[in-house]
Amino acid sequence: MLNPSGLCMCGCGGLAPLAQYSHAARSYVRGEPLSYIKGHQMKGRPSPSRLKKDNEAWRVDPVTGCRIWNGCINSMGYGIRYSRKIGRATLVHRQEWEKVYGPLTASAHLHHLCGNRACSNIDHLMMTTVSEHMKKHREESGVGRYKRKITDGQVLLMVEMKAAGISQHAIARAIGVTQGCVSNILHGKVKYAVHLVSAIRTTTSTPVAPAKVLSRPPVEGGA
Repeated sequence: MLNPSGLCMCGCGGLAPLAQYSHAARSYVRGEPLSYIKGHQMKGRPSPSRLKKDNEAWRVDPVTGCRIWNGCINSMGYGIRYSRKIGRATLVHRQEWEKVYGPLTASAHLHHLCGNRACSNIDHLMMTTVSEHMKKHREESGVGRYKRKITDGQVLLMVEMKAAGISQHAIARAIGVTQGCVSNILHGKVKYAVHLVSAIRTTTSTPVAPAKVLSRPPVEGGA
């Protein structure tokens, strides 16, 4: 969830920390403010046991029409509520969708068209597959495979750091990407970086001297 104001969305007035890395599924963009200060996503929210009436469990935004959950919010910004049917907490917007349209399969995802993950207005939801859902998040956040964010200089830096014996996790922290991204680039799984990585390794590798073939000394008295 994007936070253009830069303030914690719990209403405390504090500045939200900046994202240290980009994460398409969580809508994190490196250098952009997060939605909450750590631990503030539950600040001021009543416990689920106190939400007895339906009008206490949600509040409706008069501008956007979002039906925002007042209960527990997980670290990704989604409302969660205990379900007696399956014996654990599940996502509120999925529960509300199933009340109207029936059970969802495990592979079915619901995308928030309004961009508010705490919203459970079924008119703001669209059922998608996993791949389609991830694609929409990448397109909305501007990160991921649909927008190239690794420069040639960063690829060169990755190869040099790896040649110096630095771990992939340390390389990822230094450049600001995930360890998986570093691994994919170094192992030739990213199309635009394959030829660049091979060219860098070819030019930077030190030539190995050919091994000397020692002639077998003659055996005295032999045939």
